[in-house]
Amino acid sequence: MTDYNDGKWHRWNGEDMKPAGVHDRSEVEFLWHEDRSNKLGRERMLAGWNSADERPSWSNVLKFRVVNEHKEPREFWVDPDRCIAVTQYHSGFILVREVME
Repeated sequence: MTDYNDGKWHRWNGEDMKPAGVHDRSEVEFLWHEDRSNKLGRERMLAGWNSADERPSWSNVLKFRVVNEHKEPREFWVDPDRCIAVTQYHSGFILVREVME
């Protein structure tokens, strides 16, 4: 799968949904063209917008790039007796959430 979060311009394939692997809260910049009105534009907004937002739909996007990638903090369980991260919860384990700046 293509990593769209690299800051480079990517060609849009004409789908109505945002690119796979781009978080809804990532900021994207895109170039669009609306055939009906023959309008061209360049906008910046969150990737999670949709055509009901009074903006061009994803199907009108020509190129896009992620300018500010949103990353969710990681969560995992820690076994305090052995000081190791584990994948499953057991009694006495501590839930740790990564702090993002």
